Amino acid sequence: MTLNDDDVYEFCWQSDFDDSGQHTVTFILSDGEDEERKNVGIIVNEIYNLIYDSGSFAIPKKITLSPAYPNPFNSSTTIKYGLPSPGNVALQIYNPLGQRIYTLFKSYQQAGTHAINLNADNLPSGLYFVQLNADTKTITQKVMLVK
Repeated sequence: MTLNDDDVYEFCWQSDFDDSGQHTVTFILSDGEDEERKNVGIIVNEIYNLIYDSGSFAIPKKITLSPAYPNPFNSSTTIKYGLPSPGNVALQIYNPLGQRIYTLFKSYQQAGTHAINLNADNLPSGLYFVQLNADTKTITQKVMLVK
């Protein structure tokens, strides 16, 4: 099935966790005749313009920083955030003293929902702060590394 700007599609998704806790999301697209299953990376690349132009729920209405999962975490955690419009974004990690210890991402980014994996193999156990700077807004959340 080929996605076209003028066509109408129905889509839903399946979200599953396997025994190791790995999270997978599969989109199921249907044009009324054919149905196709695609992983998140493929579908985001193919329908980004369709979603953005239609104002679908896939583009957040405001800047968001979702709770890290898992939290507390052992060696890595996933940080998800949403942008209502394209712009410069910085996602940084701070220690309890307010010192920036790591920059996960700092660049221009398109509108949408994004996820970044924080690998903390080189950090000691303890409390950290994830700070999202986007547009003129700053959002901070706590994460706990337990080794």
